[in-house]
Amino acid sequence: MRRNLLSFLLRSHQFQPSSSGEWLAGPWITVHINIEETTATFPRPPLDTPNALYRYTQPLLANQDREYMLLVPLDARYLPLGIHLLSIGTVNYVPAHPREAFKVLINTNAETYALIHNHPHGDPLPSQEDWTFTERFIDISRLMEIPLSEHLVVGHNTYYSFAKESGLF
Repeated sequence: MRRNLLSFLLRSHQFQPSSSGEWLAGPWITVHINIEETTATFPRPPLDTPNALYRYTQPLLANQDREYMLLVPLDARYLPLGIHLLSIGTVNYVPAHPREAFKVLINTNAETYALIHNHPHGDPLPSQEDWTFTERFIDISRLMEIPLSEHLVVGHNTYYSFAKESGLF
């Protein structure tokens, strides 16, 4: 399943890892991309609204039978610096450790970032675990001085935006 998602990610965004890229296997799969080498083929629309972020990541999360957590580091203009699969969970839970996310954010020199995960059952309303998870990331983001700009929960043809609807940001 991980390979299928990675293959889809690579095909859908038409890029291949460069010689400086690496693949890390394990509970988290991270694709490191050298943006300077891939700018010509890596689509980089500004992801400055929940809808733009949803349109950009929804094809990766549609029709999955488990929860997937994606991390999108962003530059100062909200252009994506890559898409990183942080974790694959179960039908109703996805674990993701802040340490893994911040390692990626620091290595990509991100100004800000977005977290996106899916709810396979289709309802994007966040669970209590989603609220706790988001609050934890907001707190750590303040300490690390890399603000979380969005946590999007993707359902069937819809989404929930923590930034727009929760009052946490």
